[in-house]
Amino acid sequence: MKKYYKLATLLIILCLCFTIVGCKSKKEIEQNKKLEVQAECSINLSAISNACDIYAKEHEGKYPNSLDELKRNSKENFSINCPENSNKYLYISKDEKYYYIIKCSDHKIIMDNKLGIIELDTFKREPKFKNIVQQELQENLNPEELKEIGID
Repeated sequence: MKKYYKLATLLIILCLCFTIVGCKSKKEIEQNKKLEVQAECSINLSAISNACDIYAKEHEGKYPNSLDELKRNSKENFSINCPENSNKYLYISKDEKYYYIIKCSDHKIIMDNKLGIIELDTFKREPKFKNIVQQELQENLNPEELKEIGID
């Protein structure tokens, strides 16, 4: 009888261990899904950036006025919405400066044609990086646009 009691106790302990490990795994799985969606969002921004460059080559150096215009006129396959919740990306272009910027508000990521992809949380933590990015953005955007993309 003692033998079965010990075996039952061992099985209960193993079940509890697997349950605890399973809970951690669910948390890790959720975290991985978030990272996958963020990566997909970054890929979207890069694809939009490539489509903007192609558009400009085909339109005498001018960027599209909106992402809808870009999508209508592009042969490239990309989404103009964040994969997480289908919110449309913010897009600002400045033809006179040969400049554009795209932002995903959900993932706090911006993409411009001079600096590439920038994660805003990293931008705010790294002073040297912040100065370089801020200077670039201030040269190309007015104060209202800077506020719109989350740069003060």
